[in-house]
Amino acid sequence: MESKFKVIIVGGSISGLTLSHCLNAAGISNIVLEKHTDVTAQVGASIGVLPNGAKILDQLGLFSRIEKLIEPLTRAHIAYPDGYVLASDYPVTVKERYGYPLAFLSRQELIGVLYHSFQDNSHIRTGQQVAKLEDLKDRVRVTTKSGVTYEGDLVVGADGVHSQVRSEMWSFSNSPYLGRISSQEQKGLTVEFLCVFGISSAVPGLDIGEQVACFHDGFTIMTYQGLGGQVYWFIVQKLDRKYTYPYHPSFSKEDAVNVCERLGNVWLRDTVHFRHVWANRETFAVTPLEEGIVRPWHSGRMVCIGDSIHKMTPNLGQGANLAIEDAAELANFLHAMTNKMGSAKPSRQHLHGILHAYQTKHVKRVSHVCYLSAYLARLHSRQGLIHIIMGRYLPPILKDIPADLISNVVHDAVTLSYLPSPGREATGWTLLRNLKIAGLVLTVVVAFLLTAMVLHHFI
Repeated sequence: MESKFKVIIVGGSISGLTLSHCLNAAGISNIVLEKHTDVTAQVGASIGVLPNGAKILDQLGLFSRIEKLIEPLTRAHIAYPDGYVLASDYPVTVKERYGYPLAFLSRQELIGVLYHSFQDNSHIRTGQQVAKLEDLKDRVRVTTKSGVTYEGDLVVGADGVHSQVRSEMWSFSNSPYLGRISSQEQKGLTVEFLCVFGISSAVPGLDIGEQVACFHDGFTIMTYQGLGGQVYWFIVQKLDRKYTYPYHPSFSKEDAVNVCERLGNVWLRDTVHFRHVWANRETFAVTPLEEGIVRPWHSGRMVCIGDSIHKMTPNLGQGANLAIEDAAELANFLHAMTNKMGSAKPSRQHLHGILHAYQTKHVKRVSHVCYLSAYLARLHSRQGLIHIIMGRYLPPILKDIPADLISNVVHDAVTLSYLPSPGREATGWTLLRNLKIAGLVLTVVVAFLLTAMVLHHFI
């Protein structure tokens, strides 16, 4: 029986549509308000679906549709400025451990799977940009710019890094359920990198199912060759200063062109340079890369998920996957609440307690992933001697380190507690819990020894 509890999701994003699927599976009524008229518009971005995101999508019966759109990664080539190239089959290791491939597809394709997989998507209202939020005693009211009003018990902001729901939520900072939000909490996001990203048609010399990563001083180039040879690529470049949200630089298409043309001679592999990928571009864009976590995530009858509460660079490939986990974890708490209360509705104070418990538990997971992502961005762009040494000399010795890094992120990921686990289980989900501490100790010891050896050589 469907609960009388009703959720209004603002944003037809990956996190928003995933949450809608999760709530449908839990029997919780929900609607999605999307400001654009076309939910599946092409924005030129690619998405990596890693095992932690894949498992949740599989629980929802969606991953089989994604598999039809991807060519699983099987090989990686990592190039360094001194000409050394590390060939790795870590994608195969990851699949053996977790049962899911490393899958890359366009954001448009993933959104399309999420959107078209609803038995009835009439609950997704497009062209509905939020104009006003009212957090009332026993309900929440959302009014859109077109004058339509929606009422429910909870509003979820899945509307991106510049979240309107988050802004409205913070405007209620004198709420007795929240207390004043400090200016420091509101400045949890910083910008130190820009990203030019795009999709290109097949490039001779870049093999299907292959990743190419180039680590240079101050920038990183990565390509992923997907179905039909389509190349998903991005450049992450260090900026000359650090910005603190809401202040950040803006970049134009001309800026993106300048970056790509300047790096055109960067060697990728064999006879392929980045200029060959750039010449075959179909779409591209540029954006500042916010990093960090903003708090709090909730106030009264409002809560945020996805990019509205945490951001990271694409180096770890966890942005979309962590957003999927956000949706699943919030759904877990809401399912447990409605299952216990039956047809009764929670009071504002009771709901605050549920949302507080959600944040308290999940922020630990989010902090871990965001920290690893930030570290990897600086390792890849060789920020400082220690990062140069570790990035260049550790992977050739510990050849499984890329797979181990993914395992460190994936092994304790969120799943939907009220849906059965998919049938493609593998040993990695439990094995890596036991090996985690030993692996981290080994990495630290080797890193220390290598650093000492290289420093001794220079001294």
